[in-house]
Amino acid sequence: MKAKFKSFIENVTRTRELFDPSSLNDEIALKTDWKTLSNSSTNFKTHNLVEKGPNRMEFKTAMGAKIFVLIFMIVGIAVPFIFYAVPDAELDSGGMWPLYIFGGIFFLVGAGLHYVQSKPIVFDKLEGFYWSGRKKPELHHSNEQLKNAVRIRNIYAIQILSRRVSSSKSSYTCYEINLVLRDANRMNVLAHAGGKTIKENAQTLGRFLGVPVWDAS
Repeated sequence: MKAKFKSFIENVTRTRELFDPSSLNDEIALKTDWKTLSNSSTNFKTHNLVEKGPNRMEFKTAMGAKIFVLIFMIVGIAVPFIFYAVPDAELDSGGMWPLYIFGGIFFLVGAGLHYVQSKPIVFDKLEGFYWSGRKKPELHHSNEQLKNAVRIRNIYAIQILSRRVSSSKSSYTCYEINLVLRDANRMNVLAHAGGKTIKENAQTLGRFLGVPVWDAS
């Protein structure tokens, strides 16, 4: 088993090392960093690309991610009520308060995950911007660099990368979509383990923006 795992890791590494940006025959590709950009990772698909009209596309939370978050919130609400409804349930001298605290922690974790996952990720041609976050960019007539937004005309290519994530309990490949800008800088859009979805969404996004997709995953 260890030998197979080692062989798999070597194959993954070897595949990535063989990718040569010069094969794209593009000056910006040679200036672009090809190391993964995102530090976040999940071992399931978190988002799907959704068309909101001819000039707007958004990444929306996937159903599996919604269910995952919902479980946390339901457990947080249900635990105190279950113990309250069971007549013979034994509680220590603290009464119901430890259960309320326990349930509250679960609920807050679920609510926090929902807040993060439901963050708008938008490509809007009419606005002229890509942005990630609940605050829409307002600087339409400014050249100021925005932290989580970029003008669509500055997007040069879509980059797909991957990295292996391993722990004592699981091992999976996390894929990411990055925007390559005209100055060869990059912006991460999202990252999750749904490799097929990532690649399909990147191709759709590339057609929508009229830019190439560079797949080095």
